[in-house]
Formats: sequence, C-alpha cells, structure tokens
Amino acid sequence: MSGNVTIDLTKHERYLKYVITMLPESAASQELNRVVLGYFAMTTLDLFGCLDKYYNEDRKKLMIDTIYSLQVRPGKGIIHNDFYDIFLCLKENPNCGFMGSNFFGNVFDPSGNDADIVYPMEFPHITMTAMCLIMLIMFGDLQLSRVNKRGILTGLKACQRIDGSFGYLPVDTETDLRFTYSACVSCYILDDWGDIDVEKMVEYIHRCQRYDYAFAMEPGCESHGSACYLAVASLWLLGRLDELRHRDELIKWLVNLQGLGFCGRPNKLEDSCYTFWIGATLKILGVLEDVVELNHVRSYVLDCEGNMGGFAKWCDCDPDPYHTHHSFYGLSILNLDQLPEIHPAFGTTLSVFRKIEESINLRKQQ
Repeated sequence: MSGNVTIDLTKHERYLKYVITMLPESAASQELNRVVLGYFAMTTLDLFGCLDKYYNEDRKKLMIDTIYSLQVRPGKGIIHNDFYDIFLCLKENPNCGFMGSNFFGNVFDPSGNDADIVYPMEFPHITMTAMCLIMLIMFGDLQLSRVNKRGILTGLKACQRIDGSFGYLPVDTETDLRFTYSACVSCYILDDWGDIDVEKMVEYIHRCQRYDYAFAMEPGCESHGSACYLAVASLWLLGRLDELRHRDELIKWLVNLQGLGFCGRPNKLEDSCYTFWIGATLKILGVLEDVVELNHVRSYVLDCEGNMGGFAKWCDCDPDPYHTHHSFYGLSILNLDQLPEIHPAFGTTLSVFRKIEESINLRKQQ
C-alpha cells in the first residue's frame, strides 16, 4: 500500500455532518462537551477542504456568534448555594473563557458585553477555551473581535497551580498535561502569556518525564503516548523544544509502540487515535519518515473505517467523532496523498495555522 490509496470522503462528510447536527446515540452523554465534538467534526471537514461547502458566509457568522454565546465574561457567574459553591464566580471576579455547551439553558448572547447576569452552572473550561479560539479564527474572526483577552489570561493564571501545572478550572480540580497544552495553545493564539509562570510550566513538563524517558500525564504516573505529544507540542508552542531532555531515548520509546498501528503504552492493543498522537510527536521531532513503517500504519487505520463513515478505535467497533478526527489527522501525518499537510504541534491544517499567524499579526498592528 502506498500514500496513493483513496478514501471515499463523501461518506465521512455525511457522518461528520450528522455529528454536527445531531449527536450519535453513542456520543449523547457528551452533550456538555459539544464544543469538543464540534471541533473534531469541523476541523476534519476543514482537512477535507469542504468546510465552505457546508458553511457559507452567513452560516460562518452564525457559528462565530454561537461560539461567542459560550464565552463566560466578567460579571457573569454561578448562583451561590451549597451545591454550586465550588464553582462560585463572584461578580468582581475577572476570570473568563469559554464553556463546552449551553446545555443548562443559558440565554443566547453573542454580544461580548460584560453584562451583570448570573446563570447556574456557567463556568469556563481551559480546553474549551483553546478550541473556541481556534474555531473563531477558522471561521474568519481573525481579530478575535469580541474575545475578552484580559479575562482569559487572568483565568489561565488562576488555573495554574503552585507546581506549575494547570487544572481545567480556577478551583481545585485534576491537573495534567492536557491542560498545560490547552493553556499553551490559548496563550500562543493570544500572543500573550499574561502572568503565567512560564518557567514553572516548563519545569512541570520536565517533571512528567519518567525513568523510561517518555512522558506521563502527571509526575510519577505511567508513561503514555498522548502525554508525550502534549509535552513535546507544549514545548514547541513555548519555543523551548530545544530543552527537551533525552530526545533520542524518547524517540526509541515511541517507535517501539508500533505494531501494525500504534498503541499508547507498551504491551497494549493498537488504537487508531495513536496514529496522530505518536505520529505527530515524531513529526515535531523531525524523524517520522525515518523511523516508522508508514504503509503498515496506514493499513491498520483504514481497517478501522466504518462502513457508513467515521473511524473507530478498533476494527469491527462503532466509529466516534474522536477517533474519526484523530485517524484522519494521523493519516495526514502519514502523508496520505488525498489529505493536505497539517501543523503537528497545533493539530490543525496548515491553512488554519496560517490564519492563526495572520490573526496574531493583525492584532499586533492594532
């Protein structure tokens, strides 16, 4: 098999349109994370080069308004009672960002005004914020015209813990490299690292590297393929990739995860999503084509293709938006001729990354 294999993208377009308009039953429990599912679907359509086919200028404007309606702004917060106390956000608290959906019935308000409105269970999420910023630029809002930059940067600072790690909320939540990477993406796009302690952030990333030279989600935990991506991509976004330790040993660990496809940990089954996590990490490190049997991995991923569209974790399983997105972006990393090149550290098409760079330059000129 070569990079010239052809995939029927039409059925995958139908599947992704289904994900955008109505969640598959298997994903219904993820309603609170609709931004994530929408991000997977829309960025995959962008990879196909057909986003404009489904989103004309009016629909793009509606999408931009919809994303802004999920922005949690200063002056908006959580009803205070015993149950919601952990999510209390006082009127004077400047923290803000984007939430994952309007599942709790929030009023559609894309204005960007700092209205004194209180909704129950409205709080920003650090990963949703990064994804929303990318989608705003992808749909054409290069100036991020209604983004409360100062509030987001203040919120990111509040999410940073004393050890340099990040949680997904300013309150006491789990911390790991997922949220470190999300903070890096947002700060890179905003072209401002605010009051974040960058040195502690970098130190935390290094502390996640284990005795086997791979990275864990948290210090002292088990090494994991996706954690390696989050660590290496974060260092790239920070402009500190040259500080990566034990580079050659890390590459060897990653390469040893290849069977037919890639697995996430030694002695585990291959999984289609690691085509992206491992492939993109090796791409950032500049060694992918030298160390990976690309044809074998392509063959494994294509075996996970659903008959009605989408990709599954394993063959003979139901497809889902997560594995569909990561499989296609992984196939792009593996140089499938049918797909355009992506930016491995951002996980977007090069065209979207160029828009991000254009957005940064436009805002510098203001």
